[in-house]
Amino acid sequence: MARRLAPALSHLAQLVLATVPLFFVLCYFLVLAAKRPTKQYYQYQDDDVAFKEMVNADGPIIDLDYIQYVFLAFFVLWVCGTIYIGIFVPKRHKLIDAYVTESQTIIGDVRYTPRRNLRFFFTLWKRFSPEYAIVTYRHPDPVADGVTRNSDARYVVTKKVRTYQPFSREKVAIIVLPGLPRSGQPQSDIEYDFASFTEAKSGRKDRPRGILAVMGFWVVFTLLGSIFICLQMNRLDGSDPDVDAQAGWTTWAVVVFIAAPLLAFGFNWWRWSSHRKWLTQDGRVVKEGSAEDRAARPGLEDDQPGCDSGGVCADNLCGAASVDGDESHTPYKEMV
Repeated sequence: MARRLAPALSHLAQLVLATVPLFFVLCYFLVLAAKRPTKQYYQYQDDDVAFKEMVNADGPIIDLDYIQYVFLAFFVLWVCGTIYIGIFVPKRHKLIDAYVTESQTIIGDVRYTPRRNLRFFFTLWKRFSPEYAIVTYRHPDPVADGVTRNSDARYVVTKKVRTYQPFSREKVAIIVLPGLPRSGQPQSDIEYDFASFTEAKSGRKDRPRGILAVMGFWVVFTLLGSIFICLQMNRLDGSDPDVDAQAGWTTWAVVVFIAAPLLAFGFNWWRWSSHRKWLTQDGRVVKEGSAEDRAARPGLEDDQPGCDSGGVCADNLCGAASVDGDESHTPYKEMV
Protein backbone atom coordinates (compact mmCIF):
# COMPACT_ATOMS: atom_id res chain seq x y z
CA MET A 1 0.00 0.00 0.00
CA ALA A 2 1.09 3.57 -0.58
CA ARG A 3 2.80 5.13 2.37
CA ARG A 4 0.97 7.90 4.15
CA LEU A 5 2.41 11.34 3.92
CA ALA A 6 3.90 12.75 7.10
CA PRO A 7 2.10 15.63 8.82
CA ALA A 8 2.86 19.03 7.35
CA LEU A 9 4.78 20.33 10.37
CA SER A 10 6.63 17.15 11.24
CA HIS A 11 9.84 18.05 9.40
CA LEU A 12 10.01 21.51 10.93
CA ALA A 13 9.21 20.24 14.42
CA GLN A 14 11.78 17.44 14.15
CA LEU A 15 14.42 19.91 12.97
CA VAL A 16 13.79 22.26 15.89
CA LEU A 17 13.71 19.49 18.49
CA ALA A 18 16.83 17.83 17.12
CA THR A 19 18.86 21.04 17.23
CA VAL A 20 17.87 22.19 20.74
CA PRO A 21 20.59 20.06 22.46
CA LEU A 22 23.17 21.40 20.01
CA PHE A 23 22.10 24.95 20.85
CA PHE A 24 22.70 24.42 24.57
CA VAL A 25 26.11 22.81 23.95
CA LEU A 26 27.27 25.73 21.79
CA CYS A 27 25.93 28.21 24.34
CA TYR A 28 27.99 26.41 26.97
CA PHE A 29 31.08 26.85 24.79
CA LEU A 30 30.31 30.56 24.47
CA VAL A 31 30.05 30.88 28.25
CA LEU A 32 33.44 29.19 28.64
CA ALA A 33 34.97 31.55 26.10
CA ALA A 34 33.42 34.59 27.80
CA LYS A 35 34.84 33.60 31.19
CA ARG A 36 38.27 32.67 29.90
CA PRO A 37 39.92 36.15 29.99
CA THR A 38 38.70 36.70 33.58
CA LYS A 39 40.54 33.69 34.98
CA GLN A 40 42.98 34.65 37.72
CA TYR A 41 45.66 32.17 36.76
CA TYR A 42 46.70 34.38 33.84
CA GLN A 43 48.22 36.70 36.47
CA TYR A 44 50.63 34.00 37.61
CA GLN A 45 52.14 32.89 34.30
CA ASP A 46 55.62 33.80 35.54
CA ASP A 47 55.20 31.34 38.41
CA ASP A 48 54.87 27.95 36.72
CA VAL A 49 54.05 26.12 39.96
CA ALA A 50 51.27 28.51 40.99
CA PHE A 51 49.95 28.66 37.45
CA LYS A 52 49.66 24.87 37.17
CA GLU A 53 48.04 24.58 40.60
CA MET A 54 45.36 27.13 39.74
CA VAL A 55 44.72 25.57 36.35
CA ASN A 56 44.35 22.11 37.87
CA ALA A 57 42.03 23.48 40.55
CA ASP A 58 39.88 25.17 37.92
CA GLY A 59 39.36 21.95 35.96
CA PRO A 60 40.05 21.01 32.34
CA ILE A 61 40.40 23.80 29.82
CA ILE A 62 38.96 23.62 26.29
CA ASP A 63 41.20 25.55 23.93
CA LEU A 64 39.56 28.43 22.14
CA ASP A 65 40.93 27.06 18.88
CA TYR A 66 38.90 23.88 19.29
CA ILE A 67 35.76 25.83 20.15
CA GLN A 68 36.26 27.95 17.05
CA TYR A 69 36.65 24.81 14.91
CA VAL A 70 33.34 23.50 16.25
CA PHE A 71 31.49 26.72 15.38
CA LEU A 72 33.05 26.94 11.93
CA ALA A 73 32.31 23.28 11.19
CA PHE A 74 28.63 23.71 12.04
CA PHE A 75 28.59 26.97 10.09
CA VAL A 76 29.70 25.12 6.96
CA LEU A 77 27.16 22.34 7.52
CA TRP A 78 24.26 24.75 7.98
CA VAL A 79 25.27 26.80 4.95
CA CYS A 80 25.32 23.63 2.86
CA GLY A 81 21.90 22.63 4.20
CA THR A 82 20.44 26.07 3.54
CA ILE A 83 21.64 26.08 -0.06
CA TYR A 84 20.31 22.53 -0.47
CA ILE A 85 16.82 23.45 0.74
CA GLY A 86 16.78 26.80 -1.04
CA ILE A 87 18.17 25.73 -4.44
CA PHE A 88 18.37 21.96 -4.89
CA VAL A 89 14.88 21.11 -3.62
CA PRO A 90 13.05 23.67 -5.85
CA LYS A 91 15.02 22.44 -8.88
CA ARG A 92 14.00 18.86 -8.12
CA HIS A 93 10.36 19.91 -7.73
CA LYS A 94 10.53 21.67 -11.08
CA LEU A 95 11.92 18.55 -12.73
CA ILE A 96 9.18 16.37 -11.25
CA ASP A 97 6.64 18.93 -12.41
CA ALA A 98 8.04 18.60 -15.94
CA TYR A 99 7.43 14.83 -15.76
CA VAL A 100 3.79 15.48 -14.90
CA THR A 101 3.08 18.24 -17.44
CA GLU A 102 5.43 17.66 -20.40
CA SER A 103 6.12 13.91 -20.62
CA GLN A 104 4.83 11.28 -23.02
CA THR A 105 3.45 7.92 -21.88
CA ILE A 106 4.60 4.49 -23.04
CA ILE A 107 4.18 0.95 -21.71
CA GLY A 108 6.83 -0.84 -19.68
CA ASP A 109 7.56 -3.23 -16.83
CA VAL A 110 8.89 -2.70 -13.31
CA ARG A 111 10.92 -5.42 -11.59
CA TYR A 112 11.35 -5.15 -7.84
CA THR A 113 13.77 -7.41 -5.99
CA PRO A 114 13.10 -7.48 -2.24
CA ARG A 115 15.93 -7.23 0.25
CA ARG A 116 16.73 -10.76 1.32
CA ASN A 117 19.87 -10.49 3.44
CA LEU A 118 19.26 -9.63 7.09
CA ARG A 119 15.63 -9.09 6.23
CA PHE A 120 14.53 -8.25 9.74
CA PHE A 121 17.21 -5.57 10.09
CA PHE A 122 16.35 -3.97 6.76
CA THR A 123 12.67 -4.01 7.66
CA LEU A 124 13.41 -1.78 10.62
CA TRP A 125 15.25 0.73 8.42
CA LYS A 126 12.97 0.36 5.43
CA ARG A 127 11.04 3.41 6.45
CA PHE A 128 14.11 5.61 6.37
CA SER A 129 15.76 4.31 3.20
CA PRO A 130 14.41 4.50 -0.36
CA GLU A 131 13.29 1.51 -2.38
CA TYR A 132 14.66 0.90 -5.86
CA ALA A 133 13.46 -1.14 -8.83
CA ILE A 134 14.44 -1.85 -12.44
CA VAL A 135 12.19 -0.36 -15.09
CA THR A 136 12.16 -1.70 -18.67
CA TYR A 137 10.45 -0.03 -21.63
CA ARG A 138 10.83 0.15 -25.39
CA HIS A 139 13.24 2.82 -26.59
CA PRO A 140 11.08 5.54 -28.21
CA ASP A 141 13.68 6.60 -30.82
CA PRO A 142 16.95 4.58 -30.90
CA VAL A 143 18.06 6.20 -34.16
CA ALA A 144 17.92 9.74 -32.80
CA ASP A 145 19.64 8.55 -29.63
CA GLY A 146 22.55 7.23 -31.67
CA VAL A 147 22.00 3.62 -30.64
CA THR A 148 21.56 2.27 -34.16
CA ARG A 149 21.10 3.40 -37.76
CA ASN A 150 18.51 0.75 -38.53
CA SER A 151 15.06 2.27 -38.06
CA ASP A 152 13.48 -1.20 -37.91
CA ALA A 153 15.60 -2.40 -34.97
CA ARG A 154 13.85 -2.74 -31.62
CA TYR A 155 15.67 -1.68 -28.45
CA VAL A 156 14.62 -1.35 -24.84
CA VAL A 157 15.88 0.83 -21.99
CA THR A 158 16.59 -0.69 -18.58
CA LYS A 159 17.37 1.59 -15.67
CA LYS A 160 17.27 1.76 -11.90
CA VAL A 161 14.57 4.00 -10.45
CA ARG A 162 13.28 4.90 -7.03
CA THR A 163 9.89 3.39 -6.31
CA TYR A 164 7.21 3.97 -3.71
CA GLN A 165 5.49 0.69 -4.63
CA PRO A 166 7.77 -2.22 -3.65
CA PHE A 167 6.41 -4.93 -5.93
CA SER A 168 6.84 -5.97 -9.56
CA ARG A 169 4.46 -4.69 -12.20
CA GLU A 170 3.85 -5.43 -15.87
CA LYS A 171 2.39 -3.28 -18.62
CA VAL A 172 2.29 -0.10 -16.59
CA ALA A 173 2.50 3.50 -17.71
CA ILE A 174 6.06 4.83 -18.05
CA ILE A 175 6.49 8.57 -18.63
CA VAL A 176 9.43 9.91 -20.63
CA LEU A 177 10.54 13.52 -21.04
CA PRO A 178 10.70 14.90 -24.61
CA GLY A 179 14.17 14.54 -26.11
CA LEU A 180 15.36 12.36 -23.22
CA PRO A 181 14.52 8.75 -24.16
CA ARG A 182 16.33 7.34 -21.13
CA SER A 183 14.38 9.43 -18.63
CA GLY A 184 11.58 6.89 -18.16
CA GLN A 185 9.96 6.71 -14.72
CA PRO A 186 6.87 4.80 -13.54
CA GLN A 187 3.95 7.19 -13.73
CA SER A 188 2.47 6.10 -10.40
CA ASP A 189 5.76 6.76 -8.58
CA ILE A 190 6.17 10.20 -10.16
CA GLU A 191 2.60 11.09 -9.26
CA TYR A 192 3.23 10.05 -5.66
CA ASP A 193 6.38 12.16 -5.54
CA PHE A 194 4.57 15.09 -7.18
CA ALA A 195 1.69 14.87 -4.71
CA SER A 196 4.05 14.84 -1.74
CA PHE A 197 5.42 18.32 -2.39
CA THR A 198 2.37 19.88 -4.08
CA GLU A 199 0.27 18.99 -1.04
CA ALA A 200 2.91 20.49 1.22
CA LYS A 201 2.96 23.71 -0.81
CA SER A 202 -0.82 24.02 -1.06
CA GLY A 203 -1.58 22.95 2.51
CA ARG A 204 1.14 24.69 4.49
CA LYS A 205 2.99 27.29 2.48
CA ASP A 206 4.94 28.39 5.52
CA ARG A 207 6.69 25.04 6.07
CA PRO A 208 9.57 25.56 3.58
CA ARG A 209 9.98 29.09 4.87
CA GLY A 210 10.01 27.80 8.42
CA ILE A 211 12.74 25.28 7.66
CA LEU A 212 14.79 27.94 5.88
CA ALA A 213 14.24 30.29 8.82
CA VAL A 214 15.58 27.71 11.28
CA MET A 215 18.59 27.01 9.08
CA GLY A 216 19.17 30.73 8.59
CA PHE A 217 19.16 31.19 12.36
CA TRP A 218 21.83 28.52 12.73
CA VAL A 219 23.96 30.08 10.00
CA VAL A 220 23.86 33.47 11.73
CA PHE A 221 24.30 31.96 15.21
CA THR A 222 27.37 29.91 14.30
CA LEU A 223 28.86 32.80 12.31
CA LEU A 224 28.45 35.27 15.17
CA GLY A 225 29.67 32.66 17.64
CA SER A 226 32.87 32.13 15.66
CA ILE A 227 33.41 35.91 15.53
CA PHE A 228 32.96 36.11 19.31
CA ILE A 229 35.56 33.37 19.80
CA CYS A 230 38.01 35.31 17.65
CA LEU A 231 37.41 38.46 19.73
CA GLN A 232 38.09 36.50 22.90
CA MET A 233 41.30 35.22 21.34
CA ASN A 234 42.30 38.86 20.77
CA ARG A 235 41.87 39.56 24.49
CA LEU A 236 44.07 36.59 25.41
CA ASP A 237 46.68 37.16 22.74
CA GLY A 238 49.96 37.60 24.60
CA SER A 239 48.56 36.39 27.91
CA ASP A 240 48.05 32.78 26.88
CA PRO A 241 50.87 31.19 24.86
CA ASP A 242 48.42 28.67 23.39
CA VAL A 243 46.24 31.39 21.83
CA ASP A 244 47.15 32.87 18.44
CA ALA A 245 44.61 35.53 17.50
CA GLN A 246 46.05 36.15 14.04
CA ALA A 247 45.87 32.45 13.15
CA GLY A 248 42.31 32.36 14.48
CA TRP A 249 41.17 35.23 12.28
CA THR A 250 42.95 33.72 9.29
CA THR A 251 41.17 30.42 9.81
CA TRP A 252 37.86 32.22 10.21
CA ALA A 253 38.33 34.16 6.97
CA VAL A 254 39.37 31.10 4.95
CA VAL A 255 36.39 29.07 6.14
CA VAL A 256 33.77 31.81 5.85
CA PHE A 257 34.82 33.36 2.54
CA ILE A 258 36.37 30.39 0.70
CA ALA A 259 35.63 26.96 2.14
CA ALA A 260 31.96 27.45 3.01
CA PRO A 261 30.87 28.91 -0.38
CA LEU A 262 32.88 26.33 -2.32
CA LEU A 263 31.48 23.42 -0.35
CA ALA A 264 27.93 24.75 -0.24
CA PHE A 265 27.56 25.66 -3.90
CA GLY A 266 30.02 23.08 -5.24
CA PHE A 267 28.56 20.12 -3.37
CA ASN A 268 24.96 21.08 -4.12
CA TRP A 269 25.75 21.72 -7.77
CA TRP A 270 27.39 18.28 -8.01
CA ARG A 271 24.50 16.71 -6.10
CA TRP A 272 21.90 18.26 -8.40
CA SER A 273 23.84 17.46 -11.59
CA SER A 274 24.32 13.81 -10.62
CA HIS A 275 20.68 13.47 -9.53
CA ARG A 276 19.36 15.01 -12.75
CA LYS A 277 21.65 12.84 -14.85
CA TRP A 278 20.63 9.71 -12.94
CA LEU A 279 16.96 10.57 -13.35
CA THR A 280 16.93 11.65 -17.01
CA GLN A 281 20.00 10.23 -18.78
CA ASP A 282 21.06 7.11 -16.94
CA GLY A 283 20.14 3.64 -18.21
CA ARG A 284 21.28 0.85 -20.50
CA VAL A 285 19.99 0.31 -24.01
CA VAL A 286 19.81 -3.35 -25.09
CA LYS A 287 18.15 -5.20 -27.92
CA GLU A 288 14.58 -6.27 -27.37
CA GLY A 289 14.39 -9.95 -26.44
CA SER A 290 18.05 -10.17 -25.43
CA ALA A 291 19.24 -11.82 -22.23
CA GLU A 292 19.63 -8.44 -20.54
CA ASP A 293 16.09 -7.51 -21.55
CA ARG A 294 14.60 -10.74 -20.20
CA ALA A 295 16.57 -10.50 -16.95
CA ALA A 296 15.23 -7.02 -16.23
CA ARG A 297 11.56 -7.98 -16.65
CA PRO A 298 9.31 -9.37 -13.90
CA GLY A 299 8.97 -13.14 -13.75
CA LEU A 300 6.77 -15.61 -11.95
CA GLU A 301 9.72 -16.85 -9.97
CA ASP A 302 10.25 -13.52 -8.21
CA ASP A 303 9.58 -13.44 -4.49
CA GLN A 304 7.39 -10.53 -3.54
CA PRO A 305 7.15 -9.17 0.01
CA GLY A 306 4.00 -9.72 2.02
CA CYS A 307 2.42 -12.43 -0.13
CA ASP A 308 2.28 -15.74 1.67
CA SER A 309 0.03 -18.60 0.73
CA GLY A 310 -3.29 -18.03 2.42
CA GLY A 311 -2.59 -14.35 3.11
CA VAL A 312 -5.22 -11.71 2.50
CA CYS A 313 -4.16 -9.41 -0.34
CA ALA A 314 -5.55 -6.06 -1.37
CA ASP A 315 -6.92 -5.44 -4.83
CA ASN A 316 -5.07 -3.38 -7.44
CA LEU A 317 -1.76 -3.61 -5.57
CA CYS A 318 -0.21 -6.10 -7.88
CA GLY A 319 0.88 -3.55 -10.46
CA ALA A 320 -0.99 -0.67 -11.94
CA ALA A 321 -3.23 -1.36 -14.88
CA SER A 322 -2.02 -0.40 -18.33
CA VAL A 323 -3.12 2.75 -20.06
CA ASP A 324 -5.36 0.66 -22.35
CA GLY A 325 -7.46 -0.47 -19.41
CA ASP A 326 -6.18 -4.05 -19.35
CA GLU A 327 -5.49 -5.63 -16.01
CA SER A 328 -1.94 -6.35 -15.00
CA HIS A 329 -0.64 -9.83 -15.73
CA THR A 330 1.54 -9.82 -12.63
CA PRO A 331 0.07 -12.21 -10.03
CA TYR A 332 1.68 -10.53 -7.05
CA LYS A 333 -0.29 -8.49 -4.54
CA GLU A 334 0.60 -6.62 -1.40
CA MET A 335 -0.73 -8.05 1.86
CA VAL A 336 -2.89 -5.68 3.90
